Amino acid sequence: MMLSRPIRWKIYLYADERSEMELGGRFWLAVLGIAIAGAIAFLLILKVIGWAWWNFGLIGGLLFIAAVLLLIGWISDRRARNRYEAPPI
Repeated sequence: MMLSRPIRWKIYLYADERSEMELGGRFWLAVLGIAIAGAIAFLLILKVIGWAWWNFGLIGGLLFIAAVLLLIGWISDRRARNRYEAPPI
């Protein structure tokens, strides 16, 4: 019987510590907004892939998606290079 009291006291202590670290409503609204935006982006990407597959077939769709990804990578690389390029003296 004596061993159960300190264990219960520790459990209450840990529960008390957790209540101090609660996340606010703003955090959960941000998480919900990010999840909804991610779902919409995912559906949009699937729609583009399905459109490419429907119009060009399997190989053509894969080539189209690869071309789009290469274009995005090229644009990203150009922006990064311009950002880190040293200004002329």
